[in-house]
This record gives sequence, C-alpha cells and structure tokens, in this order.
Amino acid sequence: ELKHASEQIMLKNEELQASEEELRQNMEELETNQEELRAQKEQLEVAYQELHRQNTKVNDSIRYAERIQNAI
Repeated sequence: ELKHASEQIMLKNEELQASEEELRQNMEELETNQEELRAQKEQLEVAYQELHRQNTKVNDSIRYAERIQNAI
C-alpha cells in the first residue's frame, strides 16, 4: 500500500513538474509578446507624433493661405 501511494505521489509530482514547465514556457511567450507590444506601441507613438506635426503644418499653411486670400 505504501509502495502504491509512493508511486501515486511520484506520478503527481511528474504531472506538477510538467505543468510547471508548461507555465514557464507560457510566461516566456507572454514576456516576448509584451516586448513586441511595447516596440509596436513605441512605433505607433512616433508615427502619431509625426502625423500630428504634419497635420499642424498643413493647418498652418491653410490658415496662412486664407490670410493671403483675405488680404487680396
């Protein structure tokens, strides 16, 4: 009976180790995904800033053209 209980404990221990390894792999994958998302977020922020700058430039040009037209 003790031998059977010991075997059951060993089996459960192996299952737990396999689960632990799977969790480690999942965590590594999540960390990799987070790094990729951070990089994408930085790229989007740079693109947003560039679009904002260009939009401001276009709007300034439009306002300047309106002032010239009004002056004429």
